[in-house]
Amino acid sequence: MEERILFKITDDDAQFSATHRIGRKLSNEELNQVERYLRYALEDWGNLLGTIIEKFQAEKIIEEN
Repeated sequence: MEERILFKITDDDAQFSATHRIGRKLSNEELNQVERYLRYALEDWGNLLGTIIEKFQAEKIIEEN
């Protein structure tokens, strides 16, 4: 089975957002900062993923009752 990417953010995504928000593209240093901030912000993705999966289980139990 081919691995499926569930979420990704590319340089183009960041540049598109920057152009619309601040009217210009980001420098390489700014892109590096974006990457660091995103890594920090997503550090707890494992906990978030666990919570989402547990929500599915809870919904299934409610549907069965």
